[in-house]
Amino acid sequence: MKRQTAHITLIMVIGLFTLLMVSCKKDTETTPTTPLAESDKNALLFMLEEEKLARDTYTYLGE
Repeated sequence: MKRQTAHITLIMVIGLFTLLMVSCKKDTETTPTTPLAESDKNALLFMLEEEKLARDTYTYLGE
């Protein structure tokens, strides 16, 4: 009985995973994209540099 329950659970998980993957693929194909504004690019680059600095700081303090 436990083995049958495990099989059913596995099949359900695989089915849900497959359904999720299919739905994600559809969303990316139908979502329109627009180019980033220069200010958005600059803000993202600034955040990236902040994260790098934070990583380096925590690494240094953790030594």
